[in-house]
Amino acid sequence: MTPLPDFETRRALARGLVLAAATALLWTGASGGFGVLGMPIEVNSKSSTPEVTSVDPPRAVPKSEANLKIRGKNFAQGAKVSFSNPGIRVLETTSSATTELTVRIQIAADAPTGKTSLFVVNPDDSEAEAPFEVAGGTTKAATVSGPANSAGERFEVYNLGDVASILQTRNKIKGTLIVTGQKLSYEEAGKEVFSTSLADIKEVGANIIPGLNFNTGTFHINLTTGKTYNFIAGSLRPADTQSIVYSLRKIIH
Repeated sequence: MTPLPDFETRRALARGLVLAAATALLWTGASGGFGVLGMPIEVNSKSSTPEVTSVDPPRAVPKSEANLKIRGKNFAQGAKVSFSNPGIRVLETTSSATTELTVRIQIAADAPTGKTSLFVVNPDDSEAEAPFEVAGGTTKAATVSGPANSAGERFEVYNLGDVASILQTRNKIKGTLIVTGQKLSYEEAGKEVFSTSLADIKEVGANIIPGLNFNTGTFHINLTTGKTYNFIAGSLRPADTQSIVYSLRKIIH
């Protein structure tokens, strides 16, 4: 009869079995980038960065709906599409392959005309930018950019104060960020809470948890005075929050 292993050997074997089972669970049970057993983990691989090669049609007119075919590569499952033009609303995004997205958009009657940007954003926050255009109006109106063409732009948001947490939206009043000329203001129930000149805005950006590269779906506005305001889109949708960030960046710069 083969003798039984001693206690220390049995304990080592048990630890090895537990580790092997945990590793198998990690590989086969996780989703979003872990793959199958035996394949290497790739985090934030450059090969996963989306690329856009064409947008068809490349333009649309105000007060209309359009179905866009976006072709390229590395479109991950769950990829979102947004526009820097606040007058363009994404109604639906479907993915038939990693090389093609179908996007249904609605363009407001008062959407600013002219060239704008389209963004494809993967769940890991890697993104690609492509040109798009809202046609209509005179040539002069179409080429105007920056604050001169953004007077009266409004964005529905919740003010999160100094804490960039979605939980802070409880009992909060939905307000409006308003860009008028060279001024950015925030109003709640028709009353101005604060205002600042565009020149005093140091940065507009998404709130990312350091070390985890996790986008909270909120954004901040930093002023040169050191004051920081945190917001989230009134719809509570991360894609809408990102669209506001892109729009504000374009207005300011």
